[in-house]
Amino acid sequence: MLLWAFANIFIGISCIVLVSKLWERAEVWISGKYGGRYHPAILVLFLSFILLVAIIFCDLLIAYTFHYTILNTLFVTSFFLMIINIFGPYYSSHMINEERIFMRYAFKFSKDETIKVFQLPITPFFLASVVVIMITAILTMEAM
Repeated sequence: MLLWAFANIFIGISCIVLVSKLWERAEVWISGKYGGRYHPAILVLFLSFILLVAIIFCDLLIAYTFHYTILNTLFVTSFFLMIINIFGPYYSSHMINEERIFMRYAFKFSKDETIKVFQLPITPFFLASVVVIMITAILTMEAM
């Protein structure tokens, strides 16, 4: 049983890495092929739409496979997407700032070290996540 659990963890991590690499290549290919013809904002919206469809398809697949309700699956997905999109950039800038302050005072580096301000990057993944979160909120209000 323990071996099966480790195999599931390995398969999950492999799938995450594979999907991220495939998405990176698809984004580079779309930007290279259509980057000169279309405005970058249109490309970001197109990529966001593709991600939105993929996220909703995966949610429906999970709900159907494990016999969950679609609303519960969307809620859990929204929660994880919010964690990925907000806490990841927040804690990465926090860790960079801690390192810079430590280096400044521990090793007496230059006083001109800059502090990185927390900013949410507007990426296709972020936009698709926001739309999924809004869809979940609307469906939850309608279900009440």
